[in-house]
Amino acid sequence: VKYQQIVVSLREFALEKIEDWVALGLFDAGAAMRVGKAEQVVYPPGLGAIAYATDHVRKRACASGGSSEVDQDEWATHAQDLKTAFEDIGIKPRIVHVERTEDGRPFVDWGDALDAWPCARPGLV
Repeated sequence: VKYQQIVVSLREFALEKIEDWVALGLFDAGAAMRVGKAEQVVYPPGLGAIAYATDHVRKRACASGGSSEVDQDEWATHAQDLKTAFEDIGIKPRIVHVERTEDGRPFVDWGDALDAWPCARPGLV
């Protein structure tokens, strides 16, 4: 295995209706070198359109002058549209939750999201 990846869904801290996705990846350079030849990466059809949509909304959200052109409702709609688009090409995140310790510090409750990741161990993520 040359690489492993996992995609998780996180809710925004203050905006429960907006969903964020985080991708975690691990590349094993040794395994890649043992294969000895480059492999062509084949991306799922539709991934280019998803990349365009996300770049377009991000550009509007980071408009010059410091004000966003994207309100919370539009972000929520965009997030749901992307979730459907990713599911259509076979990418579905595991859902994890941001919790708070007794003193108010946030932490991610990974639950079983990393169980299938052999490299996962306490302190890794």
